[in-house]
Amino acid sequence: AASAPFDRQGDASPLLIAADDSSASLTQSARHTLKRLDGILADNAEPLKDTIANIDTFSKALARNADRVDGVVAGLERMTGGASGKPIAVIYDLMPLKQFPSLPFAPRGQIVVADPVVLFEFDSVRILAAADDGKRVDFGAAQWSDTLPKMFQARVIQSFENAGYLQHVARPTDGLTADFTLLTEIRSFQIGAGPDRQAVVEFTAKLSTPDGRIVDARLFKASRPVPVIDAPSATTALGEAFGAAATDLIVWTSGVIGKAS
Repeated sequence: AASAPFDRQGDASPLLIAADDSSASLTQSARHTLKRLDGILADNAEPLKDTIANIDTFSKALARNADRVDGVVAGLERMTGGASGKPIAVIYDLMPLKQFPSLPFAPRGQIVVADPVVLFEFDSVRILAAADDGKRVDFGAAQWSDTLPKMFQARVIQSFENAGYLQHVARPTDGLTADFTLLTEIRSFQIGAGPDRQAVVEFTAKLSTPDGRIVDARLFKASRPVPVIDAPSATTALGEAFGAAATDLIVWTSGVIGKAS
């Protein structure tokens, strides 16, 4: 609306005079807007009513099944690893040996435990089981604490240390001047196939001198039953089989070195 010019009277402040139809125009605009809103609400009364009813029904159903919803969400988080989108890894480890039979000779000589030789399929953190069709499967998110060769080497060295070889055993990278090198090749470290499931650990060991001469060699094998085919049972059985084979390895190594020294 148009406005009248300022009207000054003496030294008084300026006075702005609105046109006569200003308030009428505002009132008409408000009435027009409200009329349009009434029309929109009237035209959509039924859809709005249905939407509100559906929201109410859904809210009541959600409230009745709150515990189930929480369980489903928790299960999805466990399966997907939360926001990462990956399954949560469950880590298993081998334990080094702590108890041994009487060794035939006292620890002597310097031993280097070389990196184990292993088939490609075993060179990973996967916990493997053989299928009836000859293929190998794993236990999903369950895995070893390191790749099998590195974990195997570390636990063999720790077992030697626990047997009294703390000052006599090392890795090749430790710079030890070796009198003997223990060479191993892992042939099996898995759950076998068939109805009578067994955890099978099998490896060869050779003791060589610095000039490359093989002093002695032997195949080591141990197995343990797996009562239930799941990751905890599989890793427990594999750990027990490893312990039996590693015990034989340490006793054998002690005897060979004692006789050769």
